[in-house]
This record gives sequence, structure tokens and C-alpha cells, in this order.
Amino acid sequence: MGSHFTRQRNGGGIGGSGSGSVGCLPMDTVDVGRWSYPPARGEIPSNRSGHVSALDHTGNYLYTFGGFHGKECLQDLHRLHVPTNTWERLQPSGQPPTSSASSGMVHVGHTLVCFGGSGFPFGYSNSCAVHVLDLSSLSWRLVTCCGDAPPARYGHSFTLCEGGEVAVVFGGTTGVAFMNDLYALDLTCWRWTRLHANVNNEEMGGHGYGGEEDVAPRRNMVPSPRYRHTAELIGSVLWVLGGGRP
Repeated sequence: MGSHFTRQRNGGGIGGSGSGSVGCLPMDTVDVGRWSYPPARGEIPSNRSGHVSALDHTGNYLYTFGGFHGKECLQDLHRLHVPTNTWERLQPSGQPPTSSASSGMVHVGHTLVCFGGSGFPFGYSNSCAVHVLDLSSLSWRLVTCCGDAPPARYGHSFTLCEGGEVAVVFGGTTGVAFMNDLYALDLTCWRWTRLHANVNNEEMGGHGYGGEEDVAPRRNMVPSPRYRHTAELIGSVLWVLGGGRP
């Protein structure tokens, strides 16, 4: 299997030290648990945080968009050829998302789909827009969606479901309010649906999360409001990890 990359991440670390390196954790050798940092080549992205990355269906290309550095939100797009660890800066046409810090991005077919994010200062120019990049023509477009759309936010998770026809948004913040709501976007018709879980937090203590001693699986609990978490879909189950609020 080689090095393991998740299919979508919010935030992360492209070369916090300026190296542009990507950490690789082999999953098919006796060295499981030992990180390595192979030398990066090509047009290496600049230092940033709050960017988004998505792996294509072949596992050969990792796309990275946007983020924040200094007092500037970035709208550049880079592609990493994973087998050779070589970066390339792409120059798409059209208008990319301008609220490009702590957004969400998934790879679907021959496109990248981005939702939400914030400009700088954070919280003053939040987005609820959906932008699509056609990787064949390298062109951005703004999609008009219908249905019950989520409010503008950043620091949320945006997770592609199995089959590639639906992406799920969880949590995030406006910069003032923190959320634990859940929305699904049908990528075949661009329709939003708000999802409502059948829960009773009072029966489980009303916290929505457990401490170190709380290791047993709990059902019918809503995760507490949070941002800058990660989420992965494993089978039909959405797993939410970490995040928080000031």
C-alpha cells in the first residue's frame, strides 16, 4: 500500500519549517509507526496553515489549495505526484474561492469541490459557497445549489461518502458561534439537506464527548460544537476526531 494519505483533510502542515515536505507513514512494512520525510522536489508550496488537501482516486496525486500565511489568504493550487514526491503549481482559469482559509475540499471524479472557508480577518468574510475545479480544463466555477444550505462557516469538516455522490459537512464556526450541525450535499444535483440525528444527550450525561476515562462506545450522542476537527467516513459511519473551541 505504500504511504498512507487520507482523502480529505482540513488544515495540516505543508512545510511549517519551510521545507515543503510531506510526512509519510508506511503502513505495509515492519516500520509501522516510524515517520519519514523524503526530499520534496519541484514547485514547492510556500509556508501556510488552514489549507485543504484531497487525494485523487488513483492515489497518485495529492491536491492542495489555499490556506493562510501572515495576514494573507492564499488562492494557489498545487499538486503532489506521490510516487516521486514532486510538486507542481497549477494555474487554473476562472475565479477561485476567495474565502480560502479553513475551508473544505473533496476530490470527485475529475473535479475538486470546495465548500466554505474564511478570509482575513477570520470570521468577517465567511463563505457558504460551493466552488468546483474541473481538472480536465483546469477551470474554476461557482455552483448554484438548492435545498436547505448550511450557514457560512470555516473550520468545518467536508467528507466524501462512499460512492462519491454525497459529501457531508459537520461543525465549524462563524468566528463567534461554534456548530455541531450536519449537512449533506448531493453532488449529482447540488442539493443540500440538513440531517437530524435521533439523540438524547441527557441520558448520556449531556456532554457530547467523553474524557480520558470514557473509552466505551456511546450511541445517540451529538458531538459537542467544535471547529478544526477532522472527519472520516468508514463504511457507513462518520468518525469525528478532535477539534475544539476557545
